[in-house]
Amino acid sequence: MGVFRAAGKLDVTWDRPIPLYWPGETVEGTATFTPKDTITVN
Repeated sequence: MGVFRAAGKLDVTWDRPIPLYWPGETVEGTATFTPKDTITVN
């Protein structure tokens, strides 16, 4: 399972591989990222 950490205050998890999302798009329909967010994968 992976975890997106956006701006250090929002975690989005998923249980299957997902493609690269561009800033502003939603991930699993639960979160929207903006260009100011720093996204890392743990």
